[in-house]
Amino acid sequence: MVSRTPFFPVLAGLAAGATMLFLNGTLLAALNWTVPLDWSLPLLLFSHRSAGMDVAMSAITGLGSAQFLLPASVAAAVLLYLRRTPQRLSMLLAALLAWGVLNHPMKLFFERARPDMAMALVHESSASFPSGHTLGAALILPALFMAITGRSRPPAVTLLPITLVAISRIYLGAHWPSDVLASLLAALVFWVAVLYGRSEPALRVNSVLPIKKRR
Repeated sequence: MVSRTPFFPVLAGLAAGATMLFLNGTLLAALNWTVPLDWSLPLLLFSHRSAGMDVAMSAITGLGSAQFLLPASVAAAVLLYLRRTPQRLSMLLAALLAWGVLNHPMKLFFERARPDMAMALVHESSASFPSGHTLGAALILPALFMAITGRSRPPAVTLLPITLVAISRIYLGAHWPSDVLASLLAALVFWVAVLYGRSEPALRVNSVLPIKKRR
């Protein structure tokens, strides 16, 4: 069973995600936006580029784009509404809200420059931190999977497309690895806060009940 009002868990998730991004962005800015992983990992991925991989990664990265996620979310929202499943619909709307709140404001605040355009296979006009595609995939895809499967938790298979989208952003030269990792962490703490907060209190303290009964 889950609570009917996800308002406070969603607020907690938004606060947790925003805090995670702010702390990571502040740390990276203090380091002059330079960490070893931001140079070593792209070079490793670039060394494996090929025409076939370029096409595959360009297709995969689309899974984190607004052009894919927004229509998919609208279709899922209509389906959930017709099925009268407000709890799953509220989770999808919360994920969409988080994507908007955590992405563009942070980009405007930190204004991190993109990687070297000469090595990029895609060219973006917005700031680099955080990765909007990675955030979108990590926030929206779990909600879509829950909508499709009817589960109250995202299935483990959700990790595969999220990971592939994250890798694709680095492979294509659109983002620094630290952009992607910070985005994944922000989405993770959002979902942990929301899913844990939606659990019934009785389920969260069930490990204590046997102790009380023995007394």
